[in-house]
Amino acid sequence: MDRIQEAISTYSAEGVPILKPLLLSPDLEIREQAIEGMKQLDAPEAAAALREAAKKVTDPRDRQAMLEAADFVDLPAYKPRK
Repeated sequence: MDRIQEAISTYSAEGVPILKPLLLSPDLEIREQAIEGMKQLDAPEAAAALREAAKKVTDPRDRQAMLEAADFVDLPAYKPRK
């Protein structure tokens, strides 16, 4: 869990290699936290890692969660008008 928090705290692509293998963890809680962590990184690489992992999982719920997270990561960042 500490590694997940450490990766999230980068708020950058630096966290992707830490979280990526955790997306395929046999532990459901770790997978869920890794998915949520990917959503918090400000990195397009996170979406690619989520989609890649979604192709490898067998549970349709995990696949759906990963694909939804990838779509979320791909959303344009909100920038308030000046």
